Amino acid sequence: MSADTVELMEEIRKIVIAKNHKPFNPTSNMHKKFLQAQLEKTVALQQQYTYLDFSKEIEYFGS
Repeated sequence: MSADTVELMEEIRKIVIAKNHKPFNPTSNMHKKFLQAQLEKTVALQQQYTYLDFSKEIEYFGS
């Protein structure tokens, strides 16, 4: 695999881990910041790789 492919796989892995994260306090400001940061990263990746579908992740992080 190319270095770009490996890097993309790692970014996708991080998004999956973040989505599966169970917060201790889902109403805290820290968790809200975490969700916003993950939303921004996911949207940027979606824009860069338009053939990938992150709609469920974007919906989750944006809720």
